[in-house]
Amino acid sequence: MTKDKKTNEDKDTAKKLEILIQAVDRVYPSKQTLMIRSFIQGVFTALGATVGLTIVLAILTFVLAQLRVVPVLNTIIDQSQIESIFPQDDE
Repeated sequence: MTKDKKTNEDKDTAKKLEILIQAVDRVYPSKQTLMIRSFIQGVFTALGATVGLTIVLAILTFVLAQLRVVPVLNTIIDQSQIESIFPQDDE
C-alpha cells in the first residue's frame, strides 16, 4: 500500500467520523442526555436478560425433572421443597 493511498483512506475515514460525530450531536445535544438514556437502556437490558434467563432455566429444570434424566437433579429435587411447587404424579 502506497503512502498516498493510505493518506487518502485516512482522510476518508476522518471525514466519515466527523459526519458521525455531527449526527450524534444533533440527536443528543447534551452529554447528560446521552448518559441518562444509555444508563436507562443498560438497566432495562440487564433486567430483560435476567428475567429471560430465569424463565428459560425454570422451564429447563421443570422439563428435566419431569423426564427424570439427570440423577443429581433427582436427588436435589427429592431433598428440596420443589415437590410442593411442581407436584409429581407417581403412578
